[in-house]
Amino acid sequence: MNPELRTHRFQFDNTTCIVLEEEHFTTDISKEFDPILKSDILALCHSIDYPTQVEIGFNYLLLKTEDGNVLIDAGKGNGKLLDALALEDLKPDDIDYLVITHADNDHMGGIHSFPNSKIVMPKKCYDMWTSDVARNILIKDAYTTLVRLFPEDSMQRSNASKEKYGAETLPSLQTRLLLVKDDEEFLPGLKMFPTPGHRGDHYCVEVKSGDEKMLVLADAVRHPFQLDHSAFSSLFDCHPEEWAQSIKRINERDPRKKALYFGTHISFPGLFSRK
Repeated sequence: MNPELRTHRFQFDNTTCIVLEEEHFTTDISKEFDPILKSDILALCHSIDYPTQVEIGFNYLLLKTEDGNVLIDAGKGNGKLLDALALEDLKPDDIDYLVITHADNDHMGGIHSFPNSKIVMPKKCYDMWTSDVARNILIKDAYTTLVRLFPEDSMQRSNASKEKYGAETLPSLQTRLLLVKDDEEFLPGLKMFPTPGHRGDHYCVEVKSGDEKMLVLADAVRHPFQLDHSAFSSLFDCHPEEWAQSIKRINERDPRKKALYFGTHISFPGLFSRK
């Protein structure tokens, strides 16, 4: 068990939620965006009092619902997410539903760590990843975007992991898969909606409990200000124009800016509001 990992409990209406940290690092915010945007990003940070040295988190959200424990994304599979669960006296067997927002390795890498869970994912994503042609496009898009940020050997391992995920892992887990349509309520108050741009298979999760709404953004944004500045896609996003349209769709789900937001890479605990 890693005592340095952080967890955070909070109440969302009548739902108990737990944020589980896998890891984090600190970076200069200008390194997150195209160099030509550096002066604009720094000026914006100054104007809204946003730090220029930022913590990038790897945070995952657990919902303790009446229908079971729902974990959104599986982490990297390096064991640290399981350590964070243990800090909350939870075991991998306690996860009833595992929701996969997209197939980056820090979201699906730990998919085998939760042997009892029903695996929830959009049917469109299952169809993409199990198609040789579509899978190759997804892998190529991610590689082309990320090879400028990560070493070639790391990217080749990532490519192999994604290939195995689509060609072997998903078909082998077919009996455990719960494939959902866009905006289909797969558990009371929970639905997934498409937000491509970061990746072609990227989805967000809408959570409603009573009169409250939470939008789980996964990797749709790395910094909260991006919701109000759709010209500022990050270097981690495959298709900036698609990403900007997805930001618009997210905002349309919260026109009065009253929702609670959670993002995987937002600084711990990954929560923010826009009130």
